[in-house]
Amino acid sequence: MKIRILKNYAAGKAGEIINANFPGGDEQEYIDNGYIEIIEEDKPLIKKTIKKKTIEKKPREKEKTKESPSLSVKEIQKITNGKNKLNSPQETVGSTPKEFIELESGKIMKKSDYEKRKMIGEWAMAQSMLNEFFPIDYSRETYERVKDNGILHGALSWETFDRWGKEHPLETKEEINLPKVKIGGSGILISSISNNVGKIYENNRTLFYKEEIKEIVEVSKIKHNEDNKSFMGFTIIKPKRFITLSEKYFIPWVYNLKKDENGDMYKEETPTSLTNNKADIILASPQFQEKMPIIKRIFTVQMPIIYNNKLTFPCNEYDERFFSWLPYDSPTISNLNMTLEDAKEIIKTLFKEFCFENKQDFTNAVSALLTPFLQGIYKTGFNTRTPVYCYEANRERSGKDYLAGVTGIVYEGCALEEPPISSGERGASGSNDELRKKITSALISGRRRLHFSNNKGHLNNSVFEGATTATKYSDRLLGKNEIVTLDNELCFSFSGNLGITLTPDLTNRTIFISLFLDIEDANKRKFDNPNLHKWVLENRNNILSALYSLVKNWFDNGMINGSMPFASYPEWARVCGGIMEAAGYDNPCKRGDQHIGISIDKSTDEMKEVFELCYTKHPDIWLNKSEIRSIIKNDGGDIMHYVDWMDHSAQIKFGNKLNKFIGRILSGVRLVVENRKIRSSRWKYKFVKNNRKTEIFGWKNE
Repeated sequence: MKIRILKNYAAGKAGEIINANFPGGDEQEYIDNGYIEIIEEDKPLIKKTIKKKTIEKKPREKEKTKESPSLSVKEIQKITNGKNKLNSPQETVGSTPKEFIELESGKIMKKSDYEKRKMIGEWAMAQSMLNEFFPIDYSRETYERVKDNGILHGALSWETFDRWGKEHPLETKEEINLPKVKIGGSGILISSISNNVGKIYENNRTLFYKEEIKEIVEVSKIKHNEDNKSFMGFTIIKPKRFITLSEKYFIPWVYNLKKDENGDMYKEETPTSLTNNKADIILASPQFQEKMPIIKRIFTVQMPIIYNNKLTFPCNEYDERFFSWLPYDSPTISNLNMTLEDAKEIIKTLFKEFCFENKQDFTNAVSALLTPFLQGIYKTGFNTRTPVYCYEANRERSGKDYLAGVTGIVYEGCALEEPPISSGERGASGSNDELRKKITSALISGRRRLHFSNNKGHLNNSVFEGATTATKYSDRLLGKNEIVTLDNELCFSFSGNLGITLTPDLTNRTIFISLFLDIEDANKRKFDNPNLHKWVLENRNNILSALYSLVKNWFDNGMINGSMPFASYPEWARVCGGIMEAAGYDNPCKRGDQHIGISIDKSTDEMKEVFELCYTKHPDIWLNKSEIRSIIKNDGGDIMHYVDWMDHSAQIKFGNKLNKFIGRILSGVRLVVENRKIRSSRWKYKFVKNNRKTEIFGWKNE
């Protein structure tokens, strides 16, 4: 029979006229439900003619685009779920349990099964799409606005979008009221966009400008090496980080053209994320950088600063007076009025169970703890250089790095250690290039202290020696052909056991803290406080209060300078020495001629023995090189025992070595030359006690 389809269903679309066969009278059900109406009944008399016409396939193939094929209800009921990939359906049939849909692939399946599989597929896509999408809200209005944008691509239904919103609620409702910034479109320059974005960040103290490296940075936790420890430092903002961070503070948007119901075009504000390229340009633009607060340093703890001739402290978080950042949860000076006696008792508790070689080593350990606390006290600024501290021991398990860790925990919350500068192996970690990169990275990230543990062999590193005295440190940025100059505010220390040697330059810049363990089994020691590091961590506020008590005592009593100089670090000697002496401690600048467990350096050790031997045998007598060699060979015992004195080249090397020590004082003996105007091969030498150089500003020998 010929029927007209009134509603869309599997047999065809509404309005189509088709030939259909309903065996068993099933057509009445479709008529009653309003799906079809009969136009012409079947005529049995022309049944054969109809058969012949239906056999002809070519006309029907041509009309296939206009008319749907004839399907019986029983044929539809035999169809099972399609196995092909799901596509959007061409048409649906009502909402009864018998409804079917035809897929683009030609397969037919129940609508309920299709919808179920479709929702599973959509939810899988939502996991990747919506994880990177942060809308203002998950309302129907927002869905209609973003469903066809570059993130959703029209792939998610409203039901999936709504479900995601319910399972991933926004953190705060305040985000709805974020300011808006237009980030593109005709008539707007990138410099204007940079300026507008800069206004958003200007006062929220989230991003900062680090002038030395010309980069935008944020303050965050940085992982230290391969361990689980971390420190607070500067992180350079990358474009991808900037894109997502910005959407916490403003809504970036552009105009999109839309059509209304009448087909007229109109503009609509559409939230749109910054592109990677645009974020990179904004971060590098002067319009944005000029609006960011300048930052130079991170204070890991509250520390005193002399500002306008008064003792003050940096503010929590950003302080524009010192271009600094102090974390709001950092340790504080909890007792501003701690007595000097109580302060010294706390310091004694810290160090009383370490096996110091002598009292001076205890004094030096106190100064090592105090030194990082004084960076705001120096007249010459925060980058005033301070001595290198060497924690030495006569044997393993003496506690040298554990002692150094006390200072680390007080200031950084954990005992951070770096690989050794010298491991005793050729080409091992600690090379000049590796150390240069480490120091540069530490300065960029805002580190304030580096401790190199377990050094061995001969410590000879020009990069390290230069960094110990340089107030400014220059290096090439990693991955860039650009030289940067940074304020050097680092405090350095290192540790080593018996056998480590230093260069003369490094020796003269180092304060030694010697530990001497004399018992046979180090593991049999018993401690009143077996977990000292835990106690230090829990009492950082009290320890800082004790250190502040020492500083305040010195400040209140007229800031008297330390009585002993330290040529390489005069400002440190003035301040730290003065504070220590005012508190009743010895001066840390006091140095012994020898250090237990560590040699000053190989060359100096040998020449010290030569000075002592020659002065003992021939005091204040002029000697030539040959006579000095004879004294060493005949009376020196093991002094330079490895030298073949009959070898001419060995004689020349000894003469050159001797000349390097002219004017030096070793063990109270000075080496002087009679007449430097003649050839050096004819020089005569004299070993004298406490004798100044012959010609210095016209002074005569004493």
